[in-house]
Amino acid sequence: MRIIVADDEYFARKAIVQMIADWDPDIEIIEAEDGAAALEAVESLSPELLLTDIRMPGMDGIRLAALIQERGLRTPVAIISGFDDFSYAQQAIKYKVENYLLKPIDRQELYPLLDRWKYLQARSREAARESVLADAVYGEAELVCEPGLYAQTAAIRSSSGRLAALTKSAKEWIAKRCVDGLAVPDKHEAGLLVVWACYRSESMDETGGLKFMCDTYVRQAAEEADETVAAAGVSGLFAEPRRLEEAYKQAKTAALQSALTEGGQTVPGAELAARYSYDALALREWTDAFRRKTDKLQEQEAIGMIRQWLDEAAARSYSAYMLQDWFATIVNLLNGLAGRLPGEAGTGFIAWRGLFEYASLKALGDDLAARLQEIVARVKENESKADIVEHLKQYVDENYKNRIVLEELAASTYFVDPSYLSRLFKRKSGMGFAQYVLTVRMEKAKRMLESDPSLSVADVATEVGFNDYSYFIQMYKKVYGETPGKFRSGHSPGGQL
Repeated sequence: MRIIVADDEYFARKAIVQMIADWDPDIEIIEAEDGAAALEAVESLSPELLLTDIRMPGMDGIRLAALIQERGLRTPVAIISGFDDFSYAQQAIKYKVENYLLKPIDRQELYPLLDRWKYLQARSREAARESVLADAVYGEAELVCEPGLYAQTAAIRSSSGRLAALTKSAKEWIAKRCVDGLAVPDKHEAGLLVVWACYRSESMDETGGLKFMCDTYVRQAAEEADETVAAAGVSGLFAEPRRLEEAYKQAKTAALQSALTEGGQTVPGAELAARYSYDALALREWTDAFRRKTDKLQEQEAIGMIRQWLDEAAARSYSAYMLQDWFATIVNLLNGLAGRLPGEAGTGFIAWRGLFEYASLKALGDDLAARLQEIVARVKENESKADIVEHLKQYVDENYKNRIVLEELAASTYFVDPSYLSRLFKRKSGMGFAQYVLTVRMEKAKRMLESDPSLSVADVATEVGFNDYSYFIQMYKKVYGETPGKFRSGHSPGGQL
């Protein structure tokens, strides 16, 4: 670390330099005889502190502080002044001067300033290091570290009241046992601590690595009967510490496994695939069955399916990856159900929540059941007032001449998912929406052909919403077994084609 001492008085400058060297022999001290030399040293060396006399030839201390600020230099400045200059020195407050020292300087005045400066520098370095780690954890930067190390990452969930103490303990543990490491709160999950540790030997993983630390914390939390069930996951040991993002994801998934299925045990991330299963077929079959229940608003059966699935998840040791996919499926299906509510009533969708927010599988099931009941109640109340399918049929009967697109109606008129609206229409009317529109248009066309011989077949086609004359003839024959011209010939001899 560097300190610049700027003073045109030789002996005064040397006295300050000696006091600093006595305070910490490892500090690099640069001397400057005037303001210009001090400014040049600040620009080229970026010291951590500048001590400058206020009265110097050419450029005084206040002008020096002003130029440092104007040029965007980050070096903190402390002004040294005589008693008579003190009121003048205070003008430098607008230049973010750190402190003022009165001549003659003694150790009792200088050392507290240096102690505070050293503390702030340590805090700044720690914050910068934590920022670098956070960027690397989330894949936003590459971590630079000493080669030949073994790295491991842990994710530990704690109640908000215990997180600060846990962070402090983790940092103390790292300082005693590790070559390097950091402990920072996860920026995505409240109450989750991310710990990164580097060892010189891979044996640390077995004899006292992060798993040992996590086991100790989880056990203590369980003994204290904390409101939030403590949970922890530990990544495998990586010979390339820079693979921090991969280790983070593994540790976080393992911690989620611990939180939802283990209950107070540290889960090793490297064993996730071997110990926990992912049954894609079971998930797909369950999803299809659950959709059928929710489409029919069979809430109790649907809630029973949720609870049964969670019981099976614990009994069959489903993986956290499967739990996450299942949860996303549930949220999407419930939001689709909420989409059946038209207008502003359909805006109460379920926001995505992290699974770490749930203390157990039971808590997760209770929350989903409550949300399902709320949505079903609202949908039933709304559909008892207005049947969306009947309204849609009426719309087609009144607008069959115009362009009708189900996806546009679902989005702009009914505010529901198009696939849901299509399924609902078919279930209630016995035919698909496109078939219904075609049927209405064909019936209208048939009546026009029978009742108004002044209209040509081409006119009829246009009147019922067909822009393509040949396609109209094709569809008419498909529905009625004969062309519109032949039909008219048999029912209206005077009609024209």
